[in-house]
Order: sequence, then structure tokens, then C-alpha cells
Amino acid sequence: MPAFPLEFTTRIPWASAAEMAVVQRLAITDPLTGLDNRRAALERLTSAFNHRSPLSAVLVDVDHFKDVNDIYGHDVGDEVLRSVARALRLAAGRGGHVARWGGEEFLVTLIAGTQDQIGDVAEHLRAAVSQMATEVPQVTVSIGAARPEEATTVREVLKLADARLYQAKAGGRDRVESGTTAGPDHLRGHPQRVDLSA
Repeated sequence: MPAFPLEFTTRIPWASAAEMAVVQRLAITDPLTGLDNRRAALERLTSAFNHRSPLSAVLVDVDHFKDVNDIYGHDVGDEVLRSVARALRLAAGRGGHVARWGGEEFLVTLIAGTQDQIGDVAEHLRAAVSQMATEVPQVTVSIGAARPEEATTVREVLKLADARLYQAKAGGRDRVESGTTAGPDHLRGHPQRVDLSA
């Protein structure tokens, strides 16, 4: 059984089991990067919480991505996103899972660790992107990370990671925020952009 089962309520009458498997896989795959999409990522997080093995959430946002599209065109922008996806997947290794969260944002889920451990992994992700070769000048990312011990629900973990991502952006971009400065008591007053719809 898959770790995050997604079932269609209606079976396509003419489809074989293999064809249905392909259809189901396409439904949870981002067509541009080949990563899992937002729906699959949210299912993974929710399943982990429900099974009492919650994951840390690391939100990654490509800095100044609108400028890349405006200056170099959307084809180059798409290639930048594919390159970032590859860099994140390699840097995350077997212990991490990378999904496209939407637009120029990615979600990396990690086995829960200490604040320092998650911060180190997030910094490794940031460095991996900054060192990759692309058609445009250096691509950088801002990152916000949150651990399940800091929240009680998937929504809270994602909101906390999002608040820290905003903090990284406000602090100059190309940086990681994973500490307590944007903890639960500090969420109020920070823009909340988390949309949990699949």
C-alpha cells in the first residue's frame, strides 16, 4: 500500500489496472518538474501526522523569480524551476522528500530532528541551489523550516514554516530561518500564505 494513498471515486470502465496506476500517478505529479505535487505532499504530511511519525517541513522559495520570467522569458524560467527541483532532490538525499508546492515554491519534508539538524539540512539545500549552473546569473532561494515538535497539526507546521520563509525574505533573501524567532507566539502579524487545498 502506498504511503499516501489517493483513490479515485469512480473507476474508468475501460482502463486496466496498469492504466489506472498511471492515471493515479499523473494526478499527484507536477508535470513541469516530475516531483510530487501539492496534493501528494499534503497527503504525505497528513499521513505522517496521523501515524504519529510527523515530519519537519521546509518551504523553499526561489528569489526574484518574477524577474527571471520577465527578463529571460518563461521557457528559461521553467528550466530554472527544473534545475532547482533537481538540486533540491539531490541535496535532500534519501532522508528527504521534495515536492513542488506551487509556483516557485517547493516543500521538502524531512524526518523530524533537532532544530540544529533541520537547520543544517536547510542550509545544505540553500547552498546546493546557489551553486548550480543555469542560463541566468546565480539563482538563490529563501527557506523557512519548522519541526513537528513546535506545532500540533499539519496546518500549524506549515504556517510556522511559511512565517519563517517570510522572515528569510524580509531579512535579505538567500538565507535560512529555522530558529525560534518566528515561533508560534510570533505568527501573529506575519502574512500567512498557506493554502491547504489539494
